[in-house]
Formats: sequence, structure tokens, C-alpha cells
Amino acid sequence: MEDIIQKRSSINTLEQKRQISFRAMSNIMHYSYGIKKNKTINSTSKKRHCPSGGGIYPLEIFIYAGNIEKLKKGCIYYFNSYQNNFSLVFENINLKALENCFLKLNKRKVTAANCILFIYGNFNKSISKYHNRGYRLMNIEAGHLGQNILLNATHFLSGKYRYP
Repeated sequence: MEDIIQKRSSINTLEQKRQISFRAMSNIMHYSYGIKKNKTINSTSKKRHCPSGGGIYPLEIFIYAGNIEKLKKGCIYYFNSYQNNFSLVFENINLKALENCFLKLNKRKVTAANCILFIYGNFNKSISKYHNRGYRLMNIEAGHLGQNILLNATHFLSGKYRYP
């Protein structure tokens, strides 16, 4: 873990160099927000690799595939944490519109990225149990998830890629 934390860093440019292998992307997603495999035979536990207030797990992850093996370039996929797979959601994304969403904020050419992850919070899941506090808990979970993704990317991509 110490080695992974030492390797983890942020950069100011995005460059699409090598393709991300499907196995690496699957591992990053599974160990960031996937269902933990319980070693007991009859377990139906749905705990994940990320903490969640009350075990609600209100977050969903969508992935823009820029250069990921086996995923069609320029499409958006949904990560199904229960089945640990990617489902095609949108094809033929308007790259200029996608790029403009980010360029206004940080002047980066995001469509050059191998992938872009969108973390969507289902507020209704959170407030049903925690009311207004659910919003805060959902944001805390998103922070945990983001850190899990970056640490797993550092590990599974072995410093071969750059990520902001």
C-alpha cells in the first residue's frame, strides 16, 4: 500500500498513450465499487469495497470509453457493480459537447483521455433513510469512491497512465 500511495500523483495534462486493457479496467472498477466476495458459502452479503452510510450505495458509475480494450471508442458504459460488467448506454457521443462541459472549467482536452468516469449520486436512495443528511453522506461516499479509483488505477495500471 505504501508503494501505491507513493506512486499516486496528479498531473496538468491529459494524454492518450497506451490502451487500457479490459482486465485492468474491470479490476479497477471491481476493487473500487464492486461487490466483495464473501468466503462463507451461503452469504448473500452485498457489501462493496467502498463504505456507504447505512449500506445504501446510492452511487452509480458511467464510463466514457476513449481507449479501453473491448469497449467501443466514444461510447458511454454503465458499470454494473453486481455483475461486475459494463453495459453500453450511449453510442455516438457528441465529443465536442462533452469536451465543452470540461473545457469551461479546467481547459483540458478531456476527449484525449483513455476514459472518463462519471459518478452519479441517486439522491432519492440516500434521503429515504437519512433525509437531508443523506446528501452529505452521499458526497462522503463519492470521495471514498474517487480515492479508491485512483489508488486502484495506480496499482493496476502500474504507473503507465496519467490521471488528474
